[in-house]
Amino acid sequence: MAQGGENVPHQGRFALTTFLHTLGMSADDIMKVFSVSPDFDPRKSRYQVEHITGVISGTEYTPPECRTMKTYGICFPRTTCAGGSG
Repeated sequence: MAQGGENVPHQGRFALTTFLHTLGMSADDIMKVFSVSPDFDPRKSRYQVEHITGVISGTEYTPPECRTMKTYGICFPRTTCAGGSG
């Protein structure tokens, strides 16, 4: 969704941010991923990304488990959690 320039739901943004941060992406690079969304707000997005990655909160959040993403409806067939039990 993010790559396609679509609005990503809040829980999806959280999951994607934590995943990309875990892979080592910087807050600036994560911001670039979301910048193509129609509802992109640089100020709000910067705050959320920096909070999730621990820059301003002191807590680096981890990606949610697959079962959590399924509960929120953000686990899509093209993702790894489609076939996983997690």
